[in-house]
Amino acid sequence: HPGEEEGHHGVDRSEGSRGTLTTRIGLPVDSALPGKVAGVIPDRPPYGNAVIIETPLEMLPSGWLDVLQPPGPVATLAPDPRMICTLPTQPASWDVNKRSLYILYAHFNQAAIVKPGSNLKCGQQIGAVGSTGMSGNPHLHFEVRVGPSGATFGSMAYYDTSESPEEMSTYCEWRISQLFELIDPMKLLSLNP
Repeated sequence: HPGEEEGHHGVDRSEGSRGTLTTRIGLPVDSALPGKVAGVIPDRPPYGNAVIIETPLEMLPSGWLDVLQPPGPVATLAPDPRMICTLPTQPASWDVNKRSLYILYAHFNQAAIVKPGSNLKCGQQIGAVGSTGMSGNPHLHFEVRVGPSGATFGSMAYYDTSESPEEMSTYCEWRISQLFELIDPMKLLSLNP
């Protein structure tokens, strides 16, 4: 439900060795699309070590928008009242007239190997499979959203008493503000990026 903190907002990918149920920690994680690093999260709950990459919608191959069916811009709504959220005012640098696809890759075994603002090629390594944050086993969490172009994200955290007000605010902005609308990640993966 838009504006509510419910359910799992992505897909978890686990790549194991043939014939075993053991996931290979350290398996490289590559960028599914070209784009710009919009945020790097140091080992913070719930995502652990993570990175967010922005790809402007106009950079997507022809026909992809028909499959992804991104929602149009929506106004920010009040977050779930069960959450403690103070949403910041939208930074002037964001372009609300343009939309971008944002992919969050989470639970890396170590800090992401890319820096905020870096331009990436499709297939460029950004980290490695791990189990940081609120993860029960090694895997890659893959979450896809559409939001205003040019957004940047600092550290985000929630569900832990050590998070700062800024980390909580960034988490709420990403997850429940409705500025960044959830897209079914399986639709993107079906396009074999």
